[in-house]
Amino acid sequence: MLSVMMPHRRCVLSLISLAILLVGLRHAPASAAPVDVVSGVSPEATAANSQRKLVFAGTTVYLAYAAMDGDAERVGVATSPDGRTWLRLPLVAGLPSRLPTLAVDPQDGLHLAWTAGTRPGSVLYSRLVGGAWTPPLRLSPAEAYAGVPAMVAAREVDVVWYGIRGGRPEGYSRHDSIYEIFHTAFDGQRWSPPRLISPGSQDALNPALVADARGTLHAFWYQSDGRVYRVRRARLRGGVWEVPQAVTGGGGDAIAPAAVADGRGNIHLAWESREAPARIYYQRVAGDGWDAPVALSPPGSGAHRPVVTVDREGTVYVAWAQDDGHLYLRRRPRLSGTILRLLGMGRRSWRAPERLSASGVNDYPALAAGPLVVAAWTHAGEEGRTVQTAVVPRRAPVSPIPVLVGPVLVLLVLVMIVRRYLSRPLASRPS
Repeated sequence: MLSVMMPHRRCVLSLISLAILLVGLRHAPASAAPVDVVSGVSPEATAANSQRKLVFAGTTVYLAYAAMDGDAERVGVATSPDGRTWLRLPLVAGLPSRLPTLAVDPQDGLHLAWTAGTRPGSVLYSRLVGGAWTPPLRLSPAEAYAGVPAMVAAREVDVVWYGIRGGRPEGYSRHDSIYEIFHTAFDGQRWSPPRLISPGSQDALNPALVADARGTLHAFWYQSDGRVYRVRRARLRGGVWEVPQAVTGGGGDAIAPAAVADGRGNIHLAWESREAPARIYYQRVAGDGWDAPVALSPPGSGAHRPVVTVDREGTVYVAWAQDDGHLYLRRRPRLSGTILRLLGMGRRSWRAPERLSASGVNDYPALAAGPLVVAAWTHAGEEGRTVQTAVVPRRAPVSPIPVLVGPVLVLLVLVMIVRRYLSRPLASRPS
């Protein structure tokens, strides 16, 4: 009996060792060498995470940032054919500016919105025509603060932002003001008057905006319910914004949403939970519902300001800044994510964290997927403050390793059966 079991045990040990090796190969972190795009930038050059700082127009990638022009912040844009070599476009003319966001229309036209750096703060807009920026156009009312715009240029140019609504808040407000989310759109002829889309309690902040495969607009922001912040969603249907719904629960503050749409009807949402310390969560939003949140950052790490993108194969990427001064990324291939989600094991579909940054102190990440997957962030090192980028190495949407695992398992099982059969006395073998 012992002689029969020993080969069996050796096969099992071999199988376990092979599985560990294959898992290790699949989860081995990929390295990406960061490059400096521009130096002497603002301490918040690539803030905020709800905005798109990186966009693709065909094979060209554009990056928006806030540079320093003397003592004032000024919005700049750089362009690259490969995510590694960059050409800086002229700084946007006009008043001090910060917190830019980009959008690309179906004709690959580039649109830019940002926050004016003067009091009380306004949302301004421009587009790139013939290599130059059009004169800035103010989109928000002049009498109250408005900032942190997000933008989509699908069927028309749509812009959302948060701003102060007139009057005093009723009841408790963390900011002693009424912050609301506003929306305006350009139909090719004129901009619509700004309209409020965040009814309810006070403190609606930092919206993200996406258009799904059908062209429906989805706006996400975080808003106080009088007790905690919760991420909310509203959709624009038939020209009317729906009543916002809370996507996150009420167990604690959920802030800093970032969102992206894929071509399959899904919205991918990442947000920050103000636990002690903070963690990053991911949710898939589809139709009228959403999946349970999945924690992506390690417990105890202190993670902030998530960004999310999805490539053409359906692989989802989420990156964030961590308290150790580095940026990290996790990815979920589409096929394995779908299968494991259907099996109730969605948490296991995410690959191990990969570090994006190399040295120094790094913050305010940005992500975009096109022909390449590109990351950008604000970097502080011995030689000063720069904006850095890195090309994120792709993984195949369906790893070849699972294809290898199946035949190997079958082979090992057959070997075990044959060895056990041959170890039996001849008289006991079936004729």
